[in-house]
Amino acid sequence: MKSLIAITALCFSLATPVFAQEEERGGFLQTQLEDSLSGEGRIVRITGFKGALSSVATMEKLTIADSDGIWLIVEGASLNWERAALLRGRVIVREMTADRIEVVRKPLAVPSEAPAAEATEFSLPELPVSIDIKNVSVPEVVLGKDIVGRALELSLDASANLEGGSGRATFSAVRTDEANGEFTFSGGYARDTQALDVEFDFSEDAGGIVAQLLKIPDTPALEASITGHGPLADFTADFFLASAGEKNIEGSVELIQTPFGVVGSEGATPQKSQGFKLKLGGDVTALFAPEYRSFFGPDLSLNLEGAREPSGALDLESFSLQAQTIDLKGGARLSPEMWPTLLNIKGNVKTKDGTPVLLPLSGSKTLVDSLNLNLSYDAHKGSGWQGSLGLVNLVRDEVELASARLSMAGEFESKVHKVTGVNANVSFATEGLVLADPALSQALGTTLKGRAYVAYKPQTPLDVHNVSVEGKGVAFSGDFDIGGLSDGLPTDLKAALTVDDLSQFAALAKQPIAGEQTCPFRAVSKLFQVFLTS
Repeated sequence: MKSLIAITALCFSLATPVFAQEEERGGFLQTQLEDSLSGEGRIVRITGFKGALSSVATMEKLTIADSDGIWLIVEGASLNWERAALLRGRVIVREMTADRIEVVRKPLAVPSEAPAAEATEFSLPELPVSIDIKNVSVPEVVLGKDIVGRALELSLDASANLEGGSGRATFSAVRTDEANGEFTFSGGYARDTQALDVEFDFSEDAGGIVAQLLKIPDTPALEASITGHGPLADFTADFFLASAGEKNIEGSVELIQTPFGVVGSEGATPQKSQGFKLKLGGDVTALFAPEYRSFFGPDLSLNLEGAREPSGALDLESFSLQAQTIDLKGGARLSPEMWPTLLNIKGNVKTKDGTPVLLPLSGSKTLVDSLNLNLSYDAHKGSGWQGSLGLVNLVRDEVELASARLSMAGEFESKVHKVTGVNANVSFATEGLVLADPALSQALGTTLKGRAYVAYKPQTPLDVHNVSVEGKGVAFSGDFDIGGLSDGLPTDLKAALTVDDLSQFAALAKQPIAGEQTCPFRAVSKLFQVFLTS
């Protein structure tokens, strides 16, 4: 979209008659082009622009920068276009070429307004002129390490057409560096029929960039494809991912439009909900390290079914994730403001024979006998919600736990039938706690339990009050107020630590200590700043 706007601005600039008087001077014309193509968070600079009055315009160099500096460099660009077509409201570009394009890094994000909650129909942008770019060709495109995790070189060929809300685009990128890889895309949308067609294909040899980024063992050759055709009211796309010539994942996505709510008066546009279904499955074991393959097993399946309503509410009617050690299922419903109005989620992780499960987590190996999750809430039955998370026999290098359980129960607060906040009484309990550090393990003991009251409302600090944690002869109590991340997570903690017998901390302190102690204190902090007072 931004590229089409930039091209339109460029062609309008080239067609402006006043430039005929200024072409020899060059500076004025280049300044006008730079101003036309620049925008919020985007500074465009052009060097060596020529050919404003001909059908072939060239520039030696174009750069785009943000507040951190230049992130895009285009060298040796040429635009072959039909100037007269602009008078008919059409931008016809026979060919756009460049000797070299370098994307140094990702551009900084430009702040934008939050999207409206209401669901809107899919549409392509409508510009004041139609766009017909017959060919874009760049033999050398360089992507910096910041873009995909490592430097990448490729060639690019593309085309695009946009007119009256309908359009079509093609894209082909072929790697030109040390590994073979190709990305191709072809897609189109017809506004009158709402017909959409998408074809995407990707392939790379062993040792390719995608396999490296996904950290797939042995970095095998990869293939992927997405193919979909049909109107948005009944659209289906099929996809697959294969490694080393064997399919690992395949499935489909369906989009289905259905009438929603009460039929309006005669002549009124009927409202529709946008339904969706996702089904995928396969043997994904080859995509993971050998030690984690038993976690997923040879038969993983994921199913989702739901709809986005005209109001923007999201109804996730059902979902399920099944694998060798995973059983997760349920449903959920979110309001237009993305607050839950229904939660019904149950899941567990365990083996059929009760042997420990190796979790696919980073760091040291983590084994558990079982994990379980429950969440339930139904706004039609009341404002109360509850949830729990439990585990049995966790073993990790740093810690062992015979059991642990987190329980939550609270309410969604509302005003005029809209949720304004959520609160919960949270409690936890652990048994058989053993830490790798014997001194710390002696200080805390084998059993911990605690509770807290947590309340959240948008645009206000997170309220964590009546915090209580108890261990062997140790008690902590306090209250927290935690601000937003954009403000640096300002935190105000008022707390007290009571120890009945300081001798249990002797090994940790590396000196004999005894007696009992109560230490009230306050901590005020922001990111990387902490202030303590007693």
